[in-house]
Amino acid sequence: MVVEQVTSLTNFRGDPDYYFEELSKNKRPLLLTRQNKSSAVLLDTAQYQALLEQLAFMKSVADGLEDVHHKRLFSMDEVFDSVDRIIAEAEKYSAELELGVPGYKLKDCNTSLPNNL
Repeated sequence: MVVEQVTSLTNFRGDPDYYFEELSKNKRPLLLTRQNKSSAVLLDTAQYQALLEQLAFMKSVADGLEDVHHKRLFSMDEVFDSVDRIIAEAEKYSAELELGVPGYKLKDCNTSLPNNL
């Protein structure tokens, strides 16, 4: 994302509607300066959301690489077995709720995923 639009905070304050219109139309960040130094960047909300999504994706990739580095891995069989146990326990819970079995809570389930899954 390249900042092509730059204006002083004074200019921005003088006509904020113009800059918001430009921001909406051009979809380019606006760099605001104060005393000739970078002060803030104004982004269109769609750009901001896209930026947050990119950061979240990059963080999940980095987390995954760290898991691989520390050998925190699970085979597909382990994952599917854990999911099957969770589904079976949830179905049991659902059936017992329909039967009106008192005192049964999902937290009483003895089904859990392997660590970090």
